[in-house]
Amino acid sequence: DGVTEYETLMSAVERHNTPVAVTGVSGIHKAHLIHSLCARTGRKALVLASDEGEGQRLCNDLASMGTAALVYPARDFNFRAAEGQSREYEHQRLQGMARMLDGDYQVVISCIDAALQYTIPPDELRSKRLTLRAGQEAPLEKIEALLSASGYERYQQVEGPGQFAVRGGILDFFTPDASAPIRVEFWGDEIDTIHAFDLLTQRRGDALEKVYLSPAREVLFGDAAATAQALRDWLNGFKGKKKAALAAAMAPELEQLDAGLVPENLDKYLPVRYPHPATLLDYFEDPLLILEAPGDIAEAQRATRFRRQEEQKGLLEAGVLAPGLDGYYLDLDWLYVQAGRCRTLVGDNFTRSLPDLKLKALVDVSCHALPSWNGEVPALLEDLEPLLKQGYCAAVLAGTQRAADGLAKDLASRGLKATANPQVLPSPGTVWVLPGHLTSGVQFPFARLALITGRRQGTSGDKAKQKAKKNKDALASLSDIQPGDYVVHQNHGIGVYKGIQRLEVQGVHKDYLTIQYDKGDSLFVPVTQLDLLSRYTAPGDE
Repeated sequence: DGVTEYETLMSAVERHNTPVAVTGVSGIHKAHLIHSLCARTGRKALVLASDEGEGQRLCNDLASMGTAALVYPARDFNFRAAEGQSREYEHQRLQGMARMLDGDYQVVISCIDAALQYTIPPDELRSKRLTLRAGQEAPLEKIEALLSASGYERYQQVEGPGQFAVRGGILDFFTPDASAPIRVEFWGDEIDTIHAFDLLTQRRGDALEKVYLSPAREVLFGDAAATAQALRDWLNGFKGKKKAALAAAMAPELEQLDAGLVPENLDKYLPVRYPHPATLLDYFEDPLLILEAPGDIAEAQRATRFRRQEEQKGLLEAGVLAPGLDGYYLDLDWLYVQAGRCRTLVGDNFTRSLPDLKLKALVDVSCHALPSWNGEVPALLEDLEPLLKQGYCAAVLAGTQRAADGLAKDLASRGLKATANPQVLPSPGTVWVLPGHLTSGVQFPFARLALITGRRQGTSGDKAKQKAKKNKDALASLSDIQPGDYVVHQNHGIGVYKGIQRLEVQGVHKDYLTIQYDKGDSLFVPVTQLDLLSRYTAPGDE
């Protein structure tokens, strides 16, 4: 507070005198500004990054600062009939949208491609989230039918989000917006108990009074009969050649639906299901919109737009899509219109001309990134002493609270004014030692503030959010296995490797490793994901 540049930004946001360009800022500085602006204004923020890698780094930094941030990824729409499609990104998006409906966030970070994708409208998602309570009259058969109509797949045992399993009077399901699967036990037609449980140990947690049952797909019509009826009703609204082309494109899915099967590729019917589809921005009310490096955003969008147009051209020529089934994205011009309406900040390292945005102000922030501290106290003193002599307030992130306490004592014994007490406010000439990590340090000369972070020695924070460990036995080369060998997929278990098969998925030809499982099921693994496989070694086998 009291810093001219910061107060200028605050005034612009509060008075809605935007868009405003903020120059001289890189990733870590943007995280500081976003954290501060959201905390002070109480507003939610939508940050659009040029790529998901940069977005994830920003999310990690914001989380380290105590800001509830989530990443909303892009996904590939599934227009062709292909079994075994991964829905990981779709589930992550649904989880994010559910958190937004609940208000359980402060910042959402998205790449531009994801922000321009159509999705389920907020009111539609809200209406599809049903509540199950202990003591509620709810026949198991009806909930099974509801799960199937909501995009869930039935398995012998639940292994991940979007799945359900039934054993006697016990129903297990894993919703995309939950951190753990749910077990519901019935007494006749009444829900007896509800518990979360652990996937590995199957051990139940404490009893829950209620649980939300959320959709597992973004495009849903209901059961097979309802879906077929909705598609035919929509088709009957057309005439002549356009109707004939649409009928030909819809024939494979209608055939499946008439057989009682819900197709995997209902994404192609998004324009049918949602005549007025939503985007990510529809989940916000008067947000703080932040465009991170708009030049990079525009370049990334041009590349993805060209790829999408080529893919869609192939799908139209193949008759998979037809005019009327071809609107799934908005364009960059739409975003610029929204940026003119929202409380928008444009952040970049350098000053650039932005012909598509009429800026109301330009704020140049003089700041620098600092390299991470290597953990040696003499090296830290070399960085701190010149800053303290200039009247800086310095903060050091030491990792854990225990490390922070020890480092503060060590620095104090060397004559520095150092404290690890978070209740003590920082002041010029002092060193504030705290737990935590950031991707890099930062120096704000205009505020006489410097923050130095230690190198991350591994993951920290909630263990449930840590990434899966790398498969140490992963195959290094295709020459390590031969057709007929038993292999272990990191997520799907033991199967038989049958060789490489070239498949066309959504108009793109790729090589896949074919893994065969019991009862004739096959899994197609992209050759680029070879690290998910390892050779199966029986006990005692060398």
